[in-house]
Amino acid sequence: MISACEQAGEWEMALHLFTAMDTSSTRLVEYTRATFNAATTACVRGARWVEAMQLIREMSRITIESDVFTFSTAINACGKGSRWKQALHVLDMVARSKVELTVVICNAAIGACEAGGKWEKSLMLLVMMDQSDVPLNTISFHAAISACGKSSEWGKALQLVATMFRNNVELDQMTSRAVGSACEKNSEWEPALQLLSDMMRWKVELDTVNYNVVISACGKAGKWDEAGRLLRMMVQSKVKLDTVTFNASISACEKGFEWQTGLQFLRAMAQREVKLYAVTFNAA
Repeated sequence: MISACEQAGEWEMALHLFTAMDTSSTRLVEYTRATFNAATTACVRGARWVEAMQLIREMSRITIESDVFTFSTAINACGKGSRWKQALHVLDMVARSKVELTVVICNAAIGACEAGGKWEKSLMLLVMMDQSDVPLNTISFHAAISACGKSSEWGKALQLVATMFRNNVELDQMTSRAVGSACEKNSEWEPALQLLSDMMRWKVELDTVNYNVVISACGKAGKWDEAGRLLRMMVQSKVKLDTVTFNASISACEKGFEWQTGLQFLRAMAQREVKLYAVTFNAA
């Protein structure tokens, strides 16, 4: 029943049922690892990191061994609550247990550090995984890249992409988006352009968002010519152009005092029947 409530999104009811199991009238109900895991999953949905920590301690007290699912779910609950320190504490508990350190557990910990904006801790966990012979995958790097991006560490994010390539870790659209966004937030248009070029060279299939973040980076720097070049590349590659694409391109023209090209982009929007908003006309 606890699992059914959790799967239905009724995490409060799931936790209520778990608590009710310990009342005097239901004391004959036996706790199992599955029961605890279902309750811990409910904690993730409700970002109830305190309860998740309590559940792990209670499992230890009544000698029910935690497993990979238990630990990773508890770490995810800490991440949902932006409690990276508690997430790392759970990771320490794994080291003291009989449970093997896995990529699932480590990725959960990196994700918790990313949620807390602790990019240094994310990178330390990647190193720890490598030293512990835990295989790093795309998810591992994405969380660390996102952490770096949130802290304006775009250079570190680019280094992680290079590490992924050297270690034959799959690069995909999400990789490009995460690093591109890190560059865009800091108006680093040249690294963003180089990233896009590298992704093409590495045969990563790029989508509208991948191009948009780079065009936006060019826009912030007033690089209207580069924005226009990227827009033409999208057309040639048959990548969909949307409102964000044109708004960023027009913004680049506005910052570069290239109003004639901006009007050309505006006409192109109308020809392609791309929806125009007030911000579009303001930029033009």
